[in-house]
Amino acid sequence: MTLHDAKQQLVFQLMDIYDANEAAAITDIVMEHITGWQRIDRVMNKTTPLPDNKQKELADITTRLLKHEPVQYITGHTWFAGMRFYVNNNVLIPRPETDELVAWAIADTLNKNYPEPRKLNIFDIGTGSGCIAIAMKKKIPEA
Repeated sequence: MTLHDAKQQLVFQLMDIYDANEAAAITDIVMEHITGWQRIDRVMNKTTPLPDNKQKELADITTRLLKHEPVQYITGHTWFAGMRFYVNNNVLIPRPETDELVAWAIADTLNKNYPEPRKLNIFDIGTGSGCIAIAMKKKIPEA
């Protein structure tokens, strides 16, 4: 089985439970996780055989995905505010809406040009993965 065959097979299987765009996005995440290659590398090497151990890993991941397990829990990470965060089933996966809200809060805070930024306190209660507090601190280090 080539990389291309594996990709096509996973997309096809996921289309039973996801629309075509979501199935393709999840497949891209899984294939990068399995191969360690970015999309351009996988496209350029699409005829490369997928080793047996990687085929087994793909089969295991496919089973988990078809049971509706989030891909982020399977890969162990998600992206938020341009940063990679480790997640597992004990942590809520940050939603895109939360990413937008944090970006808005950061922009609003920076645009107000607080006279004494060191006195700016930001509280994130029940932080879960901590992604909100970490993103805010990274973008507003003096807070």
